Amino acid sequence: MQLAEAFEPKQQAAKFIFPAKHPLYGIESLVEWAVTPVAAGVNLISDFTDESVARIAEQAESVWRPGDLVIASIHWGANWGYESPKEQRRFARALIDRANVSLVHGHSSHHAKAIEIYKDRLILYGCGDFLNDYEGIRSYEEFRGDLAAMYFAGFEALTGRLASRELTVLQIRRFQLVPASRAYVEWGPVNYLGCHATSGAATDADIPRRAYPPTHTAAS
Repeated sequence: MQLAEAFEPKQQAAKFIFPAKHPLYGIESLVEWAVTPVAAGVNLISDFTDESVARIAEQAESVWRPGDLVIASIHWGANWGYESPKEQRRFARALIDRANVSLVHGHSSHHAKAIEIYKDRLILYGCGDFLNDYEGIRSYEEFRGDLAAMYFAGFEALTGRLASRELTVLQIRRFQLVPASRAYVEWGPVNYLGCHATSGAATDADIPRRAYPPTHTAAS
């Protein structure tokens, strides 16, 4: 991806998506992935400062039109662990406050992390893997990376505020996604994607969760 393309918001229907990566927690090699005037790469966020927020806000404002939904998709943080660092929480909220972001789509962790609803906007600090080939690999079983989630979120067209939300929980088994049992949905310290005690973020424990996904009906 070339320089102008990497920094340009991606318009899909009435959505503008800002893809980005951040080099934290021993992933300094990501710096080498940054787009430059002479080399393809990714839109790398070098820090979580107000200046970075301002740059994203300026980009969003330059293309935003009434009815648009702004999504910030950010690859950040560690692969394992439930903590949502203070700088991530501050940055996510600042994107909502200053860049009119409706959804912060965080990814990097191989398991689901905390969810925050801030000013009627949605922050997913770590969506986890939807499908991977890690089955049978030992050492991180306590994080239940075999559990995957489908996130269904509806937003008001005029305001960009969160209008509905629901989760469907699946399990990765033999390179397939299968229905998760109720025991797995209610597993662990998070009641699977509910209130997350170790995240340090304000979370919403009332997001409807479903163990079996034969059909989907939005719930608010």
